[in-house]
Amino acid sequence: SAELYSNFLKETLEADGISYELRRVVGTAPDTAIGADREELILQRVAECIESANNDPNVHGILVQYPIFKSSETTDGRRGPYKNVDQGVYYPSKDHYLQVLVSH
Repeated sequence: SAELYSNFLKETLEADGISYELRRVVGTAPDTAIGADREELILQRVAECIESANNDPNVHGILVQYPIFKSSETTDGRRGPYKNVDQGVYYPSKDHYLQVLVSH
């Protein structure tokens, strides 16, 4: 489970003198959001959490536990539906899109 892995990671890192802070993305969807709307809201909240960590001068590394979403990758060679507007790059899944946001 993700919780067990997080606890193990924290113990291991702290044994080596590395601080570890678990940041959970909570409240990712109001009760009225379902299906694709809920996934888009989760994508937005996770992206905001990653950007916040990227901009925190006390953060020197970011680990994101994947997969966050059920796989919806395109496997037939088409470009993916998720675009990094700044770079003009399309990604095959929401998880791939989030991976490039991590700058630490």
